Amino acid sequence: MNLREYLCELLGCKTDCSTEEEALRACLAQNDDLEDTIWNLKDKIRQLELLVPRPAPPEIEYVAEKDTAWVQQCLENLGLNIIRLPLDAKYRFPATKKEAMKIIAWDWTDQLKYVRDHFDCPDFAMHFMVMTNLYFRIQVAWVIDYQSAHSYNLVIIPDDNVFVLEPQSDALYFWTRRPEQFYHLKGAPVAI
Repeated sequence: MNLREYLCELLGCKTDCSTEEEALRACLAQNDDLEDTIWNLKDKIRQLELLVPRPAPPEIEYVAEKDTAWVQQCLENLGLNIIRLPLDAKYRFPATKKEAMKIIAWDWTDQLKYVRDHFDCPDFAMHFMVMTNLYFRIQVAWVIDYQSAHSYNLVIIPDDNVFVLEPQSDALYFWTRRPEQFYHLKGAPVAI
């Protein structure tokens, strides 16, 4: 069964169209009330068709384990009055910048499509946070920065300190060298 036949079967319509696009349009004509569902399905199928198999996650050799008090102290030491939203009692962090770079290079969050008000900066930051935990059991912080009207991640590396990560482009900044107009960070809520 090809994609066109699958779509027609899934949507319950009969058509002799030559392309998936024509099949969807024909099904829409038969089922006007399903238009939103069909176009959402079409987007998902297009994403699956374009999906390149993800390479296996890299091996992370060094991981530092810390408790919630250490994380709190680390954020307080930045002197930015960050409002911490604690999520766990124990945390695992990449022990070196090199290990963090392996994760960032492997992760595909930066390849996702930006969709204003639907999949924008908070979604990118949340996605990166979830992916690092899912594949590596390593935590990164999710910053909700109202001052700069932006959302991004903090990567905490015990030996090298704290980095700001722009998950939409994989740009990584040492926290004191961040472009503050985009990553104000002062007084921002940070989930970690």
